[in-house]
Amino acid sequence: MKRIRFARHAKALVVESLEVRRLLASVSLGGGILKITGNKTSETVNIEQVSPGWVAVSGDGISGVKEFHNVLGLFVDMKGGDDEVNVGVGEDDGDVAVDFLLPAVIKLGNGNDFADLYINSPSSVTVDGGLQSGAGGQDDEIEIEGSLINVLTINTWAGDDFLLVTESAIRTLVANLGVFSLARGQTDADEVDINASAIGYATLLLGTAQASPQTPGDATALQLTPGFGNNVGVHSSLFMSLSIVGGNAVDNVVIDSDGEGLGATLEGHLVTLAEDLQPFVDQRGSRAALTSLLSGLDSFFTQLGGPDTFDASQIDPSDLAGSIRDMFAENPDLETLGDDTAIRSLSINTLGGADSVGLTDLKIGLLFVFLGDGTDTVEVDNVSARIAFFDGGNGFDTFVHFETSPNLGTRSLTIIHFEETIFPNDE
Repeated sequence: MKRIRFARHAKALVVESLEVRRLLASVSLGGGILKITGNKTSETVNIEQVSPGWVAVSGDGISGVKEFHNVLGLFVDMKGGDDEVNVGVGEDDGDVAVDFLLPAVIKLGNGNDFADLYINSPSSVTVDGGLQSGAGGQDDEIEIEGSLINVLTINTWAGDDFLLVTESAIRTLVANLGVFSLARGQTDADEVDINASAIGYATLLLGTAQASPQTPGDATALQLTPGFGNNVGVHSSLFMSLSIVGGNAVDNVVIDSDGEGLGATLEGHLVTLAEDLQPFVDQRGSRAALTSLLSGLDSFFTQLGGPDTFDASQIDPSDLAGSIRDMFAENPDLETLGDDTAIRSLSINTLGGADSVGLTDLKIGLLFVFLGDGTDTVEVDNVSARIAFFDGGNGFDTFVHFETSPNLGTRSLTIIHFEETIFPNDE
């Protein structure tokens, strides 16, 4: 089966007067929380870690670079406008994740917004793209790269949004990228790309993938925006549970093992986080928070069939980084962790529309695929699953199995409501 990678959204270029972009409202630090407030114009904010506990802030409306000490959490409210927020994205020294022991909240507000985030947090990270007002632009792009996060919540609501998660370890991810009811002139076609990451429990809600009524007063005249739909691509990643809920138009889902997994970079991420948190290990419960994050990863990898000796209980609080290095030195198999996508429980529900699901080179415990109304296609190649259930729903649906191995549904295999069931290797 041909492997597909969806093209990334291109961020729209916006030309604005310099006079308007000099009005960033405020940057302050209080109670360990770095607070940044924008306004209703388009602004850019850059947040970089100078050293553990030291953070530098620059961008439009900020005179020079402002540095703050003992930064434990983050609260950003950009208000309206087409805003850009960069955390840990360095121009001279490269990208270095910023550590937040307390929650980090980023509110992008109305507009076509962009956020590029390198964040380590044993707490939570929340990114909100803002609700769409009328038919104004509300296309958000959020990129999570090289991050270790306990709980990550993404809300982008209506608009044609893009979410990238790459080389990151996240215990819980909830991403709401759409809505199920659109006002006139609004669209909601979203794209998710997850690469070389380990995620405990992930839920992706994609929304309608439809344009709003095109004929005034005719609520039934819903038309799909040409060339648009919901696209999900998952490559060389690990999940305890992955749930994907599509919309009532076109949904395309591709999950495969295609490249190098998280194991190749995981040691570096963990060591960097441990080194940065060491000075704060006895402050504000950071030791307990870090232990919780590592214990979650330990349980996650073990249940997915990874090395049993990834043991967070062996972490020495007085030498966090050294303990992690020793762990990887004793377990060379950790470097290949995630090269093959493994999912303990996978559920895909595309609701309605002409949908396609492609599954290639996967190890799955429980697999459930529900396609709903419409002309749908499922293609499966070299997938092992203990229990597999495929329901094509109403419409002319096609199920294609490229591999005759009995590994699909070793305990139970159910394929119902498909007009065509094709096994090319049997011909």
